[in-house]
Amino acid sequence: MLSFISGGAFVSIIGWLFLRIKVKEAINKATIELSDRKRAISATYRLFEIILESSSIEEMQKKIANIIPQYLGFETGVLGVVNYQKQVLERVAISDTTSGSAAQKTLDIPFQTIEIPLSAKENITIQAILKNKVRTTTSLYDILRPTLSPENAEKVQQAMGTKFSIITPLSARGRVIGVLIVSMGKTEDMVTVYEKEMIERFTEGVGIALDNAYLVEELKKNTEELSKANQQLQKLDKLKDEFISIVSHELRTPMTAIRSYAWMVLHDKTGPLTEKMREYLNRVYISTERLINLVNDMLDVSRIESGRVQLKLATFDMIQLATEVQNEFHARSLERQITVIVDKHGTIFKLSGDREKIHQVFENLVGNAFKFTPSGGTITMDLTEKDGMVQVGIIDTGKGISAEDIKKLFTKFGRLDNSLVSISESSGTGLGLYICKQYIDMHKGRIWVESEVGKGTTFLFTLPIVK
Repeated sequence: MLSFISGGAFVSIIGWLFLRIKVKEAINKATIELSDRKRAISATYRLFEIILESSSIEEMQKKIANIIPQYLGFETGVLGVVNYQKQVLERVAISDTTSGSAAQKTLDIPFQTIEIPLSAKENITIQAILKNKVRTTTSLYDILRPTLSPENAEKVQQAMGTKFSIITPLSARGRVIGVLIVSMGKTEDMVTVYEKEMIERFTEGVGIALDNAYLVEELKKNTEELSKANQQLQKLDKLKDEFISIVSHELRTPMTAIRSYAWMVLHDKTGPLTEKMREYLNRVYISTERLINLVNDMLDVSRIESGRVQLKLATFDMIQLATEVQNEFHARSLERQITVIVDKHGTIFKLSGDREKIHQVFENLVGNAFKFTPSGGTITMDLTEKDGMVQVGIIDTGKGISAEDIKKLFTKFGRLDNSLVSISESSGTGLGLYICKQYIDMHKGRIWVESEVGKGTTFLFTLPIVK
């Protein structure tokens, strides 16, 4: 029969057979690549699931190691992380497979205790970390040295049936955080290029996932520590408030008695005094007055910061309140030869607030102005309406405050060293302006100061007007 086939026809048949073989090879190659792609996609999808469902770092690490055999199709996956504090590479997870179990049974030391020093540059995993490059080996001793002996490493390799391993560094935010070791029972020439690329791409996702998990874990830990510290601070703060309250109450009673007796003696209720006795008693009276003011201020601050201040809201006349304060300071104004003025611009201001608290604000600000206004000066309580608010200005003709010192005002113990306090007859507690600010804030108002050295000071605050 062949004698009847021409030479050209024979060549055509050979060409057709050759083409058919090539097509079959191409189909087989495409099928393998398609299978590899499917494995890569499945592994990546599973990685996303693990990120969402894992409740702890340890659980995530174990599941990542199991992706290697379950989805990528290789025998064993080992996950190692770098402990930069201890300067070692730690083993944290190994696949739950036959080869993984065989490895753990054959090891001379427990798997979780294997630590490779970062200084062991002969170890191939350390090389991968230091160079941030993929490394491969046919010997497990290259991966386990110097922690395991060559004999034990060989025994482990035989038990696992491992012929080839790929070590890929895990990177995140510009540094290596660990390695993923994929061990398989086939030789290097049987591993396709796409499989190697698949492992490398998968490892990139693992690095990001682990780094995010570590950040979340660290955030949780810091949050828990902050919560505990905050609870402890709250307990200490409560104890502090209770201590201040108890001590203040205990101090106020005897000091009030001392002040009362000193006043009686000074006003000749017990008989005549020599000038020296009067001078000494006057100092006792002033010092006791200052101590009582300090105790009262500390009690107010303690109540404010513990949330025990309740505003007793009612409608009241702001002009009437300012006039009361003016009358209260009448004796002092005569003594100091300082004029106190209420400038109301012919307007009646009705406010809704705690009259007692606003009265205390007035007293603090006007009293403060008296300390720093020289004899012959003027203190003005100026009341105007502005943007639906009453604006109160306590204006003095004193020495003024520097811009640097203004920043210290309205804070607890905000004492001024180079302007107000140094020229006053008796320094304050450093709490008065802080208390004023707290009370004004509670009334949804605002308080501030305007001053220039040598041109006096104006303390201003605003409060809502009742329409």
